[in-house]
Amino acid sequence: MDVSLHGMHTVARHCLKEMEQQGLIPVDAAFTSILSACSHAGNVEEGYDYFNLMKDQYGIQPSIEHYNCMVQLLGQSGCLKEDELMLQTMTITTNMCSWLNLFI
Repeated sequence: MDVSLHGMHTVARHCLKEMEQQGLIPVDAAFTSILSACSHAGNVEEGYDYFNLMKDQYGIQPSIEHYNCMVQLLGQSGCLKEDELMLQTMTITTNMCSWLNLFI
């Protein structure tokens, strides 16, 4: 079950913190879930924090799923200039979901 899709964003964040406390290294799918949870909760600052943590601390290169979560988060929060900048500066090719997330 993807807890981020069921409004359980606090559970998703808690699971990530538990992993870190136990010395486990989160994989990219864990960050997809946490970014999705941030998107559903409208937590822009927290989403950026996790996006940067994923890249800077764990060396995980953002995938299209990570970028799409951020685009959706920014779009839903009304951060359209930041959203447009994210789409323009993505290090990978956008897909249809990327642009559709801008309008969701």
